[in-house]
Amino acid sequence: PTIIAEGQFALHPNAIPDHHCINIFVELDIEAAYSRRLQRDITERGRTPDSIQTQWENHVIPAWQNWVEPSRLRADLVLSGIANRLQHLLRTRQIVEKMRASLAYLR
Repeated sequence: PTIIAEGQFALHPNAIPDHHCINIFVELDIEAAYSRRLQRDITERGRTPDSIQTQWENHVIPAWQNWVEPSRLRADLVLSGIANRLQHLLRTRQIVEKMRASLAYLR
């Protein structure tokens, strides 16, 4: 079976048993992430730019540094969240090749 676990803590050491073949970490430029959050929180949640920046600096960034970024070390592949289509196609090929190699030992 194929199981895809997604989320900020999916690569945390205690999140999923080590039965999986490949771990993928999708990174996003910090400025792009802030820009997306700013737009979303103003538009969808009615928040002010000041409240968003305060939350970002005091909660989001420290949590990301402590929990999310270290999980990158457990990844077999790191993908760019803002890559172009060609980059994604090339990375998809790498993922498929790694999965085939990982599954070969089961035969």
